Amino acid sequence: MDEITLKSGYIDLLVCNAGIASLFPPIPPPTKESTISEVRKYFFETLPTEDHTAVFKTNTISVLLIIFDLVELLNAGNKINVAAGSPKPKSQIVTVGSAGVFARGDGKFYLRW
Repeated sequence: MDEITLKSGYIDLLVCNAGIASLFPPIPPPTKESTISEVRKYFFETLPTEDHTAVFKTNTISVLLIIFDLVELLNAGNKINVAAGSPKPKSQIVTVGSAGVFARGDGKFYLRW
């Protein structure tokens, strides 16, 4: 924020593009044929809660925090454009999601369950 404030003093567009995924455990994931109990067991006994927490923090909380950190610069962009009579739209925030959760090692996409 400090560097942007010194260089320009405003932001017109903020793109939030952070993301991580949990590592796949060595145990194969449930299939279409798996019972609900097997899916539940896989989720609770195979995937560490710490992994879910790290993914949530990076993919959700970090986006929220960066938006709050830069909201004044986004607002400054709006004020500058209004004062200049600019036809630009208001400052924008774009949050990019990922389909990486559906990717296998071979780069092909598929649904796990």
